[in-house]
Amino acid sequence: MYLTQLSSADQDVAFRCLRAIYEGPFLDEFDFQTRTGVERGRLPALLERWPAADDMDDEGDDALLISNAMNEIANGVRLTDEEWRRWFGDLPREAVGASLMRWRELRDRS
Repeated sequence: MYLTQLSSADQDVAFRCLRAIYEGPFLDEFDFQTRTGVERGRLPALLERWPAADDMDDEGDDALLISNAMNEIANGVRLTDEEWRRWFGDLPREAVGASLMRWRELRDRS
């Protein structure tokens, strides 16, 4: 599993992205599946077993959710400064894209 090869800080960034996408007001029901590739109802199971994600299969639910949630936070949805602080605290915005790239690099090496 690629996620477990990341630092705990990168794992935390990914987890925060997943929570924000699931619990936040950023994607409505229609947009959620369109933009993540997975039904919203699949995400709670991933959050419960975190960081034990099955991210080996590119088309698997866990890999799609991790990739697309992080991408949405880094490049898609626009969070106000207040929303950012709520979901990410003092984490710099560019940290999401950097964590996403490290996760993708691990996947590309195999």
